[in-house]
Amino acid sequence: MVSMDAHLAGHDVLPPQRPLTAQRLVALALNIGFSIPLPPRKNASAFDSADIPHWTHDWFKAVYGKRIAGNFEARSIVLVIRGTLWKARLPVVYGTMQCFFDPNLENKGVRMALNGPASVNGLTLIDDFTQALAGRLSNDEINNISDKMVAGFHGIEALNSFWNGNLFEQAKLDYEHSVDALNSGFAWNKARWETAQAAEKVIKGMLKSVNQPVPTQGRDAHDIKHLGGLVGRHFNITLPQGLLEAIDCKPGVRYGEIEATKSEALAAHSALLEILPMLATAHKAFHASNGTPP
Repeated sequence: MVSMDAHLAGHDVLPPQRPLTAQRLVALALNIGFSIPLPPRKNASAFDSADIPHWTHDWFKAVYGKRIAGNFEARSIVLVIRGTLWKARLPVVYGTMQCFFDPNLENKGVRMALNGPASVNGLTLIDDFTQALAGRLSNDEINNISDKMVAGFHGIEALNSFWNGNLFEQAKLDYEHSVDALNSGFAWNKARWETAQAAEKVIKGMLKSVNQPVPTQGRDAHDIKHLGGLVGRHFNITLPQGLLEAIDCKPGVRYGEIEATKSEALAAHSALLEILPMLATAHKAFHASNGTPP
C-alpha cells in the first residue's frame, strides 16, 4: 500500500481519489472481483481475498483520515429558474432513491432509509435556494426543474462511469469548471470552452480505449463534430448533429477573440448532459461485446 500510495501521488492522484483508484488497480492486478458499492465483508477476522478492496480502503482511511472524504466526481448541474442561474449538487446514489419536489424545503426526505428506498427533496439540492422562492414556484416550474434534474442526473452518472484513463478524469474536472463558470453569471467564454473540453476528452478517451488514433493538431483536434464522427464510426453510434454543433467551440472563444453568449453556454451545457449517456452506453456495449475493460 505504501508503494501504491507513492505511485498514485507521483501521478497527481489526489487523496480523495486514491482509495477507489487503488481498489481498482489492486483488483485488476490480483484478478479479483470489484464493484461499486462494495459487497459486505466476507470475513472480518480471517483472510479472504474478496475482502482485499475493503482492506485497501481501510489503509487509505487510516493514513489520510478526513482527507479522503472529498468528492472528486462530477456532481453539479446548472438550472435556470425565472431567468436566474442556480447550481444544483446531485447526490451519490447507491441502490434506489426516490426524488420528489416539495416547495417546503424543511421536507428534505430520508437519506438513509432502513425500510424501503431513500428519498430526497430535489429542491433542497439547489445551492442557497430560499424558502421564499420555493414557495412561489408554480407547478409548471417545479415540473421543469424536475425534468432538468432527472436529465442532469443521467448525464452526470454517465460522465462518472468513464474512469479508466486520465482523459476521463480530466473531463470531469473540465465539466465542473464549466458549471462554476456558468454559475458565475458572466464567464460565458470559459463555460463554453470548458464544456467543449469535457466532451473532447471523453470522446478522445473512448477512442484511445480501443487503440484508435486521436487527432492532436489543427482544427480536427478540437472539432467536436469531427470527433463525434470518429467515435460514431468506431463505436457504432450516430450522435445527433445538433447536439455536437451546440457543444462545438472554436479555440478563439478561449482567448476572447470570439464572444460567447449566455444562451450558447447554456445550450452547450444541456447538449453535453444529453449526449453523455449515449456515449457511455456505446462505450460500455462495445467493451462488453469484445470482452475488454472499458
